[in-house]
Amino acid sequence: MIGISLDENGNYIPSHDRFNNNGFEKLNSENRTFEIDKTKAISIAKEHGLKGENVSEFLKWESFNNATFYNGQFKYYIAELTDQIDEIKKEGRSRITSKFNVYSFNPWTGEFLETKKMKQIKEWGKDSGFTSDLLPDE
Repeated sequence: MIGISLDENGNYIPSHDRFNNNGFEKLNSENRTFEIDKTKAISIAKEHGLKGENVSEFLKWESFNNATFYNGQFKYYIAELTDQIDEIKKEGRSRITSKFNVYSFNPWTGEFLETKKMKQIKEWGKDSGFTSDLLPDE
């Protein structure tokens, strides 16, 4: 869910909260529909190295993390699982690190943007755990 704050006159009030810093995307065209779909994106990603196994797709809002009206953009991703490192322990904290090649697209135009190596970490212990978002994998 995205929350937007307005004053009594309907003017946008930017949030300075790091975790709830929403805004709008500035579009330079009249096109207001996404021009990308999974089939098109996979076809283009294959031209950039995608092998087509263990593939997932998702649309994500990426904030620019500033308190302005235009504060982010949508990106469409094709993610291909390339490796999984299991560090399972009977006692203490366990971890699974999943590694991905991620192909990003501008969803408004369908333009291929870049390929990134990323990872996701799932970690847990007796009383707590977490799953990260996708993180850069250096």
